[in-house]
Amino acid sequence: MQMVGPQIPAHLAFLEMMSPSLPDCVGQLCQQGINEIKVIPVFFGQGGHLRNDFPKIMAECRAQFPDVALSTSSAVGESDGVLHAIIDFTMDQFV
Repeated sequence: MQMVGPQIPAHLAFLEMMSPSLPDCVGQLCQQGINEIKVIPVFFGQGGHLRNDFPKIMAECRAQFPDVALSTSSAVGESDGVLHAIIDFTMDQFV
């Protein structure tokens, strides 16, 4: 776990084949007494994971943890700032 800012814990979770899973991370945060969680999907495109898998897993988490306010942001790849950072990184590779 890392901290985002002075009081915001941040966990990295995975949808498949790696751990910890999103439900595991939500459970860990619940055990710490956290009852409001915002999930930031780190996807660069609107592929199957984001369109199909992610909503199902979020629904499972909401059912498993009904007392927790679970919300999501848009995907990281939908941010102009992130897209510009990728372009900048790509250009730096040619310098």
